[in-house]
Amino acid sequence: MFSRRNTLQIMVKARDELGGRLTDSGGVRKNLDKNEKQKLLRGYERARAILKKAGAKNIFKTGYLAAHPGGTVKIGDLVDANLKTEYDNLYVCDCSVIPEAWGLPPTLTLIGLGKRLAKHLAGESGSS
Repeated sequence: MFSRRNTLQIMVKARDELGGRLTDSGGVRKNLDKNEKQKLLRGYERARAILKKAGAKNIFKTGYLAAHPGGTVKIGDLVDANLKTEYDNLYVCDCSVIPEAWGLPPTLTLIGLGKRLAKHLAGESGSS
């Protein structure tokens, strides 16, 4: 921990299923099932092998951390095809609208959704 210059980090990511909850204080909580934990363990073992081949002497593993929480305001559930909520002039355009689990970073999807929403709000055709 005190020799950061000599530290190599590998992030292990795995596609999981939608689920979890938002806490009253705005946090995200999700219990991983056995299958999801197995995926992460396989990823850890692969990362460990890579680090060992790179000459690592001490290998440390952190607890589970979440990235890209989403699916809380799914398209077709709480927003329509134009990302509009039940409230006038309130739209949602972030990871929360993606209606299914994903395994890759959602950046390109979100850029596409943002551009589509901008056209819709500007009144341009092609975004029904």
